[in-house]
Amino acid sequence: MTRCSIAQVAGRALLEEWQQPSNKKVAFSMYSHCKVYRIDVQIEREKSYTKSDHKKFQQKAFRDCACIQAMMEKCPYDGGHAIRYLMINKLIKPEDLLGIEGLLTGYKKVAYERIKNSALVLKAQKKLCRTYEEDLGAKFAVIARANSSRAGKKARLRAGLAA
Repeated sequence: MTRCSIAQVAGRALLEEWQQPSNKKVAFSMYSHCKVYRIDVQIEREKSYTKSDHKKFQQKAFRDCACIQAMMEKCPYDGGHAIRYLMINKLIKPEDLLGIEGLLTGYKKVAYERIKNSALVLKAQKKLCRTYEEDLGAKFAVIARANSSRAGKKARLRAGLAA
């Protein structure tokens, strides 16, 4: 178990100051027993995807993505509005987007937004720590929530598409 400082308990510690959890330990009861099941070779062979299965899936995903991107380029709108336009006009279905939304939006953009958000939150936290106010935790929570609400909205939209 890691020990927390008074600042951490009060919610005034910087994120950088939190200790990483120590190595986890596993303990077995004195009365535990192990049941070994016979392995069926045929089932073992078929229960996971092969490298060629992964490659076929990846190729299909890239083809689907290229097709949707081509349709998006012909739309009068950009980005999410183009996808909405295509869905309203029944040119694509929500299930066509599942699993490839990252390819459509670009993973680099998502990673950049996450890095930018965490840098902004850390900067705000350091600034708030210099003020020595009583409700520091509440103010920091407001800043963190405001900066992550956009990602939450996007996640809810993706979940809505999946439903």
